[in-house]
Amino acid sequence: MRAHPVGLGLGALAVGFLSASLLPSSHAERRAYTRAADKLRGLADELESSGQFEDAVSSLRRMAITSAAERLTEKEPDTSPKRTAKRGERKGG
Repeated sequence: MRAHPVGLGLGALAVGFLSASLLPSSHAERRAYTRAADKLRGLADELESSGQFEDAVSSLRRMAITSAAERLTEKEPDTSPKRTAKRGERKGG
């Protein structure tokens, strides 16, 4: 457990998701899902009838691509102790 705490946490999370997926959904969950699905269908029908559906899909696609590209190009500085020590050794010597 001490050697791999992150792996243990991820394993526990996976077991939780699996067990939750095996449980039947409640009446309240089904009712909420049905309401949300109906609202989305209505919105999609309105967009399609007004001719804006393709524009909305294209806009969402561009936003997703832009967001993914930004995430891929972000670089977080490595501040781990080993990396910091190596940088200090190079600068000083």
